[in-house]
Amino acid sequence: MSIVSIQDLRKEFGNVTAVEGANFDIEEGEFVSVLGPSGSGKSTILRMIAGFESPTSGSIEILGKEVVGMAPFEREVNMVFQDLALFPHLTVAENIKYGLQQKGVSKDEQQRRATEMLEIVDLAGYGNRDIDQLSGGEQQRVALARALVNEPSVVLFDEPLASLDRKLRQRMQFELQQIQEETGITFLYVTHDQEVAMSVSDRMVVLNEGKIEQIGTPEEIYRDPESQFVAQFIGDLNSVYSKVVEANDDTVEVQTNGTLVRVPVMETTTPALNAEAVDIGVRPQNVTLQQTSSNGDGTAFEIGGTVINRMYRGDNIAYIVDTEDEEFLVIEQQDTRTEFEIGEDVYVQWKTDDCLVFPSKEVA
Repeated sequence: MSIVSIQDLRKEFGNVTAVEGANFDIEEGEFVSVLGPSGSGKSTILRMIAGFESPTSGSIEILGKEVVGMAPFEREVNMVFQDLALFPHLTVAENIKYGLQQKGVSKDEQQRRATEMLEIVDLAGYGNRDIDQLSGGEQQRVALARALVNEPSVVLFDEPLASLDRKLRQRMQFELQQIQEETGITFLYVTHDQEVAMSVSDRMVVLNEGKIEQIGTPEEIYRDPESQFVAQFIGDLNSVYSKVVEANDDTVEVQTNGTLVRVPVMETTTPALNAEAVDIGVRPQNVTLQQTSSNGDGTAFEIGGTVINRMYRGDNIAYIVDTEDEEFLVIEQQDTRTEFEIGEDVYVQWKTDDCLVFPSKEVA
């Protein structure tokens, strides 16, 4: 069952179109993330669902009921804001109970549900503490408990982890996922942080300049991006401009650095078959460095270059290689592979099966 259904949603601010033609559904019990760069329209969509902004046109249904025109408090949603919006003059328990009080829930029921929520967010015994006595992560949990205690159909999150340091943010990611699974409440999470979205989401909605670029599971979006924007926004991507020599069915033969290579094209990027030039993308994890050339046998890509930087990162080493095309990011696992030094001449190589192919926007 669809908890939230968005149809042809559009929002204009004067002459600026913040959201254009958005369509997606959120199923019961799903953890869905809406992500994109700053200004892509993700927070605007969230605020329209919550009722803090009115759409210029389009439909928003929650539990099958049209909510456009309804006040925020009339909708079956609660929201966790980026700044949390906790009441500093109230205790932890009083903050959590606040929404229940507004609904006229009895004091005994308020106490029972607040105690239950504190246990769920791992803050049992914290009810009488003041908000300023809590760490940033503990305040995040109080805000979440306050959003959950009313048992809404969906909880909306507006980048609530943005202010936390990386280690605490990673911990809260897993806690959010665990709490969502335990309660079964539908979560809609807005963020620009791809790491957070990939870690916790059942599905992701990727936005760019107010339009939806792709909807899918984290794995689908990472492995089969439908546009060059998605490929570059979700994870790191190296890209090489190549001229198209011939295209047949589901492959395209390209010329790169004087070498002809035939590359398979994914269903999601078939427009590349009709392009005069393409951008060949490859993830840094799929690139290797070699000391010798493969002599360009047409089964793989190869570009000569020089190591200009290397970064030790625990279980892997990241290299920056300057080539005649561009700088390449190469990530190699710390195993038995040869280590390369800054200033060393190398060959950047990757297999055709690891390529992402997109029509090039560059002029040949």
